[in-house]
Amino acid sequence: MAISYSGFGAQITDSLEAALTALRQGQQPNNRPFDSGSIGIRPVGVSGNFSTGNFSIAADDDPKQLLPYRFFATTQLDSPCKALQDELFSANQDYISAIHEGVSKSLIAKLKAIVDRLRKEVATCLATNGIQAGGFGGQILVFRSKDLLRTGDGKFDSGLLISVLVLTSNDLNFLSSIGINLPAAVSFQEIVQLAQSSAPSNITIKSASAQSGLLRIDFSHSSPGLTGNITVSPKPSAAPDYESYLGLDLVDLNLDGILGWLALCTSEDEIRAQIQNGLDAAAMNMNLNIATAVQSAEARLPASLSNPQLTLTLLNVSVGAQGISATAALGLLLNSKPDPCQSLRDDLRDSKLELAVAIREQASQREINRLNELITAQQKSLNACRAANA
Repeated sequence: MAISYSGFGAQITDSLEAALTALRQGQQPNNRPFDSGSIGIRPVGVSGNFSTGNFSIAADDDPKQLLPYRFFATTQLDSPCKALQDELFSANQDYISAIHEGVSKSLIAKLKAIVDRLRKEVATCLATNGIQAGGFGGQILVFRSKDLLRTGDGKFDSGLLISVLVLTSNDLNFLSSIGINLPAAVSFQEIVQLAQSSAPSNITIKSASAQSGLLRIDFSHSSPGLTGNITVSPKPSAAPDYESYLGLDLVDLNLDGILGWLALCTSEDEIRAQIQNGLDAAAMNMNLNIATAVQSAEARLPASLSNPQLTLTLLNVSVGAQGISATAALGLLLNSKPDPCQSLRDDLRDSKLELAVAIREQASQREINRLNELITAQQKSLNACRAANA
């Protein structure tokens, strides 16, 4: 037997402020059901599909699996600029029709002015949200949950509500007005500061800039004449960890003082590994800032909501004239029952990792015996919890 999960998924079409008002009044915000897409459970790898917003999926409570079960959902969302794009399309049709129908030049001029204004507004919206004119490009990861109910056989978690809201610049301004600063963009100046904080002491980060849609970072070494640059691809994180939002991948490394570098380092591969470690540290700092803001936003949710889980997923990331920008989607899961045994699994998993490190580092037999005894006791507690909640 397995645990079944069923519910409904939709994109919120209200502003964030209007959506919160509706939730406080015990109502659901205006939404559009997910017409298609899939929902899965990590790490067990089972999946199902959305059908006019509805979903149903089942997973076994695998006693060997200590990681928490978490939803991930993919679907196609409307761009936050869609309303403006639709208005531009309609205005352009009116303008073209007016030309063909031979109306007065003054009216044609007025219609053209409207089209020009809307075209600029659409361009500004797209640039602000860091997306291309075509939107998000089909099925994408839009939601990752926190821990799900996963203990017991024949249990079910029904009536689940997954709501996704694509944040616009107005939504971000609203969050800022209530003291929640969710970063929508990272300037080149901030990137230089983050990169410098993660770089070795003998490396100086000189500048950051855009290069063919990628991020370029120029640096110098304390040794005379040793300079270079890297190109980096920022991308949305698809990791199971719902607090991992952004990844920074090294694309290319250009070393002006290659002979000097090779004298200092074993190989270029080692240099690349060191740089990627620094990029990972910089991404971790960015992710920590975002996670803090999301936690603050979750604390503002109405107390009347049933087991609310608020998470955030980046839909896309781009590098433009001002730095790294991204479009983010807030995801809200309601009515999800907490798992009674997951904290015991987390403790057991940590102890097993600690034992593996102790063995690898040749810790004392006394310490290894202590960890083995702790693991045995924790496994017994977990087994008892599973049996009590079967």
